[in-house]
Amino acid sequence: KKTRSRLRCRRVQGRGSSQSCVPCERRLGPSEAMSPRAELETLAKSEEQDVLTIVAALNLPFGIETETEMILPRPVRNDSLHPGLFPTPEGANEMIWIGSPSDEVVEVQKQDKFAELLRKHHRAVPVWVTPDEKQLFEVGFSASSVWPILHSMIPFARFDPRWYDAYVEINQRYASTILAEVERWKEVLDVEVDGDGLEDDEVEGGVELQSTQDPADPTAPSSHPRCSEGLKRQVFVWVHDYHLMLVPEMLKKEDPGLKVVFVLTTPFTPYEIWRVIPQAEKLLNGMVGADLVSFYTYSYLRHFRSSVGRMLRCKPGIGHIDMDGQKTSLQVFPRGMDQSRIESGLKSEDAARYLQEYNNHYRGKQLVIAIGRLDYSQGLIQMLHAIKRYLDADAERGGGCRRSLYSSSSSAAVAKDSRVEVLQEAVFLVVVSPSHFGSEAEQAHLQEEVNRTIAEINSRHTTTIMGVPVVYVQRDLQVEELVALFARADLCLATPLVDGMNIHAKEFIAVKDPKLPEVTPGLLVLSEFAGAAQELSASYVVNPYDEVVFAETIAEALSQSPSERRDQLAPMRKRVLESDARQWATDVMNAIRKAPVSQETLTSNHADAVELPAECALPFRRGSPGKKLLFLDYDGTLREFVRIPSAAVPSEELKSILRAMKERDDLLVYIVSGRDRDFLSEHFDEYGFTLVAEHGFFVKHPNKEWGQFNPHTEVSWKEEVRPILQLFVRATPGCHLEEKRSALVWHYRNTDEEFGDFKARELVQNLEGSCANLPVEIAHGKKIVEVSSLQVKKGLIVQHFLNFHKENGEDIRPECVVVAGDDRTDESMFSMAWDNTITVKVGDWAETAARYHAHNPQQFRSFLKTMLLDVSAAL
Repeated sequence: KKTRSRLRCRRVQGRGSSQSCVPCERRLGPSEAMSPRAELETLAKSEEQDVLTIVAALNLPFGIETETEMILPRPVRNDSLHPGLFPTPEGANEMIWIGSPSDEVVEVQKQDKFAELLRKHHRAVPVWVTPDEKQLFEVGFSASSVWPILHSMIPFARFDPRWYDAYVEINQRYASTILAEVERWKEVLDVEVDGDGLEDDEVEGGVELQSTQDPADPTAPSSHPRCSEGLKRQVFVWVHDYHLMLVPEMLKKEDPGLKVVFVLTTPFTPYEIWRVIPQAEKLLNGMVGADLVSFYTYSYLRHFRSSVGRMLRCKPGIGHIDMDGQKTSLQVFPRGMDQSRIESGLKSEDAARYLQEYNNHYRGKQLVIAIGRLDYSQGLIQMLHAIKRYLDADAERGGGCRRSLYSSSSSAAVAKDSRVEVLQEAVFLVVVSPSHFGSEAEQAHLQEEVNRTIAEINSRHTTTIMGVPVVYVQRDLQVEELVALFARADLCLATPLVDGMNIHAKEFIAVKDPKLPEVTPGLLVLSEFAGAAQELSASYVVNPYDEVVFAETIAEALSQSPSERRDQLAPMRKRVLESDARQWATDVMNAIRKAPVSQETLTSNHADAVELPAECALPFRRGSPGKKLLFLDYDGTLREFVRIPSAAVPSEELKSILRAMKERDDLLVYIVSGRDRDFLSEHFDEYGFTLVAEHGFFVKHPNKEWGQFNPHTEVSWKEEVRPILQLFVRATPGCHLEEKRSALVWHYRNTDEEFGDFKARELVQNLEGSCANLPVEIAHGKKIVEVSSLQVKKGLIVQHFLNFHKENGEDIRPECVVVAGDDRTDESMFSMAWDNTITVKVGDWAETAARYHAHNPQQFRSFLKTMLLDVSAAL
């Protein structure tokens, strides 16, 4: 539908020759790049386009109290969607909230009055749902059909055709309300003024208003170049969660120009389970109607993509779905905790009072806390069985030091304060809130099983009347109580059988501020089936079904000293605070505002490396003439990769090889690594090798101090590149950013393998476009993407020492040379080495300039051992 608009360009201020276009400022240069949050706020406040943002969810963040006829904010839960997560719209922009306003019945004759109050004071529009409809649509289809299947709990799923009919009806009601608000907003903008100073043209995503100068009207807009671009109307619709899966398709059918994001906050189950829903295909079509579908983890995205490919008979890409001309982007945005909610709770007087009470009550004890809902997805029974096993094992040992009992992952040295903590009695506080999922009979059965298990534990392990080991509380906690308990707790158990994210785990970490002396250092035991497990991989991640390992993990966690607890939590806390709920909402909104990024395929340049033969070691053996130079990378070449890079220290086998090299006067060894100076000094100083850190930025000759290889290396570009990498850190659970003096490294070894590779290719493409005019090199290595200065390359180091090697003041040309590495950062060494150099690519050799390849570090170490033999030894 083409709308006739006569709205004047609001960018023009003044009259006649004094007119000026207010927001026509210059484009920001790379060095002035804004953070994603600042970028979104600038977009929201800019008058470059008229923007309407609609957030549609099951419930409004405002509730109606019918008795007093007041509109009050709903209590903010840890997973609430509320206005505080979004920038405040200004100027020509507007944000509207759409949802059900009340759990109470509102009389029909009063609905118009409340609707007017909601719109006027809260920018909210109600969707009225009767109690009968709520029972069918929300309690029935949403909670009893869709929710159990999303959580892979087929036995608890129930289906009724009437439920789905109500679901369609309510989804259509939401869609109609959204479309009515869009039309209403456009009508407000279609202001009638005298004369026809503007003409309209259709543009993608809305109507562009073109300015035409009227010479007879001195107040008409000037032909300023920015003003001539016109105003663009754009509507963004955020459709929230599984209650409204059909809404995106309904919206796009009526108004294809809308930009719609569907945000799923639960897991998405594998195809084999999803297809159990009789209307599964219709629900998929509804979600695919969105321009963007957002998930918490890549595994959920992968399951969704698989279901779409099988049920809708299309071939989706890794990060998008193209079907019938509709392109739907699939992205991962892990939600964080609501930082403002936690901070305000911590600063409150009530929290301080609660914390003092808890400190007094649990003095001399270790407090283990578990918070969840009363439903089968939370794994309450499995957790209680693990607690029982832990207490049983402790009783068999007569109490005392549990570290000796559960020593599988304990360090050899036990700190003094750790020993004291281990000897303290543990109290398990299990706090369970009511659940909206499952039938009354199912909840009653679960409650009975929980009560019976707790009674069995307490009867077996209670030593005094007031000293039960498991305390069970059934109620919702106020945020002040919650943060006080988290602050006091020594350990938090967040071990659901399946959970979309588990915000409580992130809240626990956020509360553990090491700067607050009244906060007890604590640790987190997290289920591997919680969405947060990928982000919080430094916690104790367990399979809640394995009660033996679960119990051992509880013992191990409780045995840690306060300093060990702080060290383990510190990197996770940094990420949790940086990637909070506001940042999550910002990232989702930025994603829907921007066009999807096309994927890049990396092509192979070399594929002719042959397997490293043992004969290549002969010229390097003891007794062979001349000097021999070895340029060796470390990670992936001399040593295998491990999950935690700091744990990849030289093995005893490697140390023996290094000691043998040290004894050889004819071998000159250079360790050329991406590692920092401290790591290389700690593990290689004793051997007297030349050490090269950060790919060539620092060099340390034997018995000398570290120095910068090129003092004129330019690194100011890091300020422009860092925000890009930080954005991908937030969007890729399990990855992290490492900052070196000459480089920024995005690590994704601990991410989902397929998703990490996809995001890495996307990052490389993004960087190549953004860094085209910067003095940097982009390298996609093994589970890393590194941006480094063009003045810093491993190849420059090799070239320098090959051409300028001196001994006793005289130039010495080595007799033979080996250069070995494992990834893209080592390719410059291969390409800059002499033609007769033995260049070895360790690992994947599909893309390499090296002449030879070794399958893995073990094979390369075997080659080095052969090299260290006497010249007369047999191969």
